[in-house]
Amino acid sequence: MISTYNLFENQNNIIEKTIHKLPNIDINTLIQEYQTKINKSKRYLKNLGIKTDFEKFAKSISKYMKSCKDPKVVATKISKKINKIINETINILTSEKVKCSVGITILLLIINTLAFIFFGAINPTLGIVIVATVVAPIIEEYAKRLAVLDRMPWVYTSIFAGMEFSLYVVQAAFSPAMMILRIPALILHFLTTFIQERLHNYSIILNNKVLSQIGFFVGVFLHVSFNTIGILSNLN
Repeated sequence: MISTYNLFENQNNIIEKTIHKLPNIDINTLIQEYQTKINKSKRYLKNLGIKTDFEKFAKSISKYMKSCKDPKVVATKISKKINKIINETINILTSEKVKCSVGITILLLIINTLAFIFFGAINPTLGIVIVATVVAPIIEEYAKRLAVLDRMPWVYTSIFAGMEFSLYVVQAAFSPAMMILRIPALILHFLTTFIQERLHNYSIILNNKVLSQIGFFVGVFLHVSFNTIGILSNLN
């Protein structure tokens, strides 16, 4: 989020600098140009038989432009409005979706770890198999389902998949081989999220809740299959 915020800040600074470099333009010239283009548009639409309410709109714009003695005032107001929208968006993402996604991710990692410890105490191999083919697929795909229902699937998936990827890479001492091996897992996470979101959207359009539930089970099936193949490959 920090890099995104800096990007928006830099963009706003560029806008501000550009405003200060604007040449001194006669406001009456701008109004005349504007009125000319409005009249041309009116004539064109009238010839097509389209009724327009340009007059009221044109008068309101002209009135506003006349009240601005300096064109820079208009540009500054636009810049501030854009900046306000950007800041509000960042605050919403930071305060709600991102924090919620991080919390869910940490909770899932704790559950997976506890499940591995519990079943691993019986048999280490059993712990790996149960967590990889039962616990992880169900809770991770259900978390994606909740994220889809809460309209933040990609924020959550990006954070979870990124954190999981980072943990594996760190445990492997930043091995390039591990980075390459974890790429299919990243693709899997985004694929199952895409399937769940798409079927959920169809369920809303078609008023069929079953489609949304099918998306969840398809995600679990693909997740189980992927992890099972991974375990069998390691055994060989």
